[in-house]
Amino acid sequence: MAVQREDIATLLARVQQAGASNFQDDPSVKGELLQTLNVLQREIEGPAAYLSRVRQAPQVNMCQLMAIEMGLLDAIVKRKGQSVDAHTLAEEINRDELLIELLYPIGGKLKPLLRETKAAGKAQSDLQTPFKYTHGCSLFDYLEKDAEHKVYFDDWMSGRRSGLRREWFDLYPVESQLVTGADRSSEAVFLIDVAGGKGHDIWSLSSRMPGLPGRLVVQDLPRTFEDYMPPEGIEAVPYDIFTKQPIEGARAYFFRSVFHDWPESRAQDILTHTAHAMKPGYSKLLIEDLVVPDRGADMRQASVDLTMYFVPEGIERTAGQWKDLLEYAGLQIIKIWSDGSGMESVIEAELKAQ
Repeated sequence: MAVQREDIATLLARVQQAGASNFQDDPSVKGELLQTLNVLQREIEGPAAYLSRVRQAPQVNMCQLMAIEMGLLDAIVKRKGQSVDAHTLAEEINRDELLIELLYPIGGKLKPLLRETKAAGKAQSDLQTPFKYTHGCSLFDYLEKDAEHKVYFDDWMSGRRSGLRREWFDLYPVESQLVTGADRSSEAVFLIDVAGGKGHDIWSLSSRMPGLPGRLVVQDLPRTFEDYMPPEGIEAVPYDIFTKQPIEGARAYFFRSVFHDWPESRAQDILTHTAHAMKPGYSKLLIEDLVVPDRGADMRQASVDLTMYFVPEGIERTAGQWKDLLEYAGLQIIKIWSDGSGMESVIEAELKAQ
């Protein structure tokens, strides 16, 4: 029997009707209202956002556990309802301010990790993450040693955008910002998808905008390209992002969801190698990633931020943090192109004028 989907207007009407009644005193009406709200949320958010919410649901309990272990809840209660910022709390309980902003360790190893290594009091660069604590190595070292999970990871990265209505080039005007003024010689490289897996993003761009000037290149670790044939018109070049960028003077160096995997020092290394390869006044750096608001981040942004912090040692950055990071490598932000949802942004940067 097929399930009949209800339109959003009908669901809203049911919510309004239930809300006008004294639902707090009627368990049946209250239950129906909650059920309708759940259906309404699923209808609005769509499959991709729903799966993301379900996948990250356990983080709430883990955040509570860590807050208890750190003494954070006690410090908040003592203030008897007075507002307090993360900096003040960090000083009061002698913990890392950034950790308070990003409350979320994962898994059953959380409590022994906090108690045995006191990781909650360390700076980000010294942090022993729950993933390292459990597996004895970083996420990416683990994937390099485990071929099966590397395949799963690459397939997830390729498929996670399936069904999404908006691509990065829907936000960023490729024609006016890149195609105009591009070198049209056959040797010129138009765009490099750095750490781009099997080239899903660059292939989407090529399919949407055929006839782009110059070569299209995807770079990733050698294992990614084992038994892999890139789509027609895409060149696959093995490359480690922590080494010198071998292709100089490309029109654009594109990174999607790369920098959030790494702490500042490692992200600085990646950017420095990229900046050295860029041609002044010509090359662009494009970063598709989260840009977290300085205040009022929603649950989705916070969940992703915390996941990055405690699994691969990374961080989702605010606009100010992005500015500081790029300036370290001699780069400046030209514009941040956002979709308004708070989950998708493209940062456009170039070399600073000398």
